[in-house]
Amino acid sequence: MGLSEFLALMLGWLLGLLAPAIQQHISVKRKLPAVEQQVAVEMRELSRQLVIISFLCASRSLNLSKDMVVWCRDEFERLGDNGDNYFQELAAQIGETAELSSAQIDQRNTREAQKNFVGLSLKKYELPYTAANAQFILNFDSDTQTVIWEISNRINTLNQEIDLVRQYQMMTFDESISAQNHRIIIDQIKEKYRFISTYSRQLVERASLITSAGKGRS
Repeated sequence: MGLSEFLALMLGWLLGLLAPAIQQHISVKRKLPAVEQQVAVEMRELSRQLVIISFLCASRSLNLSKDMVVWCRDEFERLGDNGDNYFQELAAQIGETAELSSAQIDQRNTREAQKNFVGLSLKKYELPYTAANAQFILNFDSDTQTVIWEISNRINTLNQEIDLVRQYQMMTFDESISAQNHRIIIDQIKEKYRFISTYSRQLVERASLITSAGKGRS
């Protein structure tokens, strides 16, 4: 066997070894745009839900402010309508509330304080599409990856707080606790609501780096 034949044989052998990796790389690159788009869509829907919970928790904890309401209105406009009736109704309500003055919103908080406390039915959040496509996200640009992983981790923290709120809310149905302890539990729930409201807002603002830009990859 001559040298040229040997080199050709070795080249064929190497190409055979590399072919699966090359095909995988091409497949990933081909699918990246669609994955980027769907990650942005999922982040946008998560952001809508977090704007809602941020508003509701601020309202229920008597922590609603002009700044919060205007921010919610502006975020709803930026994120766009998802066709959900509840979303549309709440967006309209927030839009009307945003027209109130700071003093009027404070009066609204005062009126809410006089009502019997009713807890919110909070659900936990997740990013199933993003989690299922982690291998593609590793090909996004580093800044986008950082935001995605940060949001995924911080959602876990948010869900832990929601679990605590659920536990506190269950305790309010315990008829054996004293009135004083009942008030303490309600205060703890409101404090958790304030945290969730602020934390959700921070998540939405962080996610805007993806939901505003749409998608990103190297």
